[in-house]
Amino acid sequence: MKKIDLGQTVTILANLGIIVGIVFLIIELRQNNLLLNAQTRGETNRTVIEQESEPYRNHDVAVLLAKRARGEPLDDVEEIKMRSLATATLLNFYFQFIEVREGALPEDGFSLAAWRQIYRGNGAMGDIDLDVEWARTRGNLSSDFVEYFESNVILD
Repeated sequence: MKKIDLGQTVTILANLGIIVGIVFLIIELRQNNLLLNAQTRGETNRTVIEQESEPYRNHDVAVLLAKRARGEPLDDVEEIKMRSLATATLLNFYFQFIEVREGALPEDGFSLAAWRQIYRGNGAMGDIDLDVEWARTRGNLSSDFVEYFESNVILD
């Protein structure tokens, strides 16, 4: 049997140390990814809640939505506000879709049923005429989102 000299022993221990270090690095990267995913889900949820609670938090928006629901005409400034609400809603959908596509949110990171309800004017934001804003906005969004949204949300 051969004797292992000190140099070989040190080399073997150094290699084992590198392997153990790599294993710990992998564990830390996985934990970091889990934390980032949780943060992304939290931020997405916060954004959705803020969007849906806008009429509650902002009296002017609530008045504007009530006026729209009564069928009263909107002045130019009110129309701009409505377009802004509609664009924000569509962009919220778009960014949730991107987060799922990039893997930051799980596949069930959003609810198609909720998207459909909001798109059809049944959410807290009421009828903000997403059809009109969708026609204006769709050309600025990725083609995969446009295809997904039109075949899974709009369904016309």
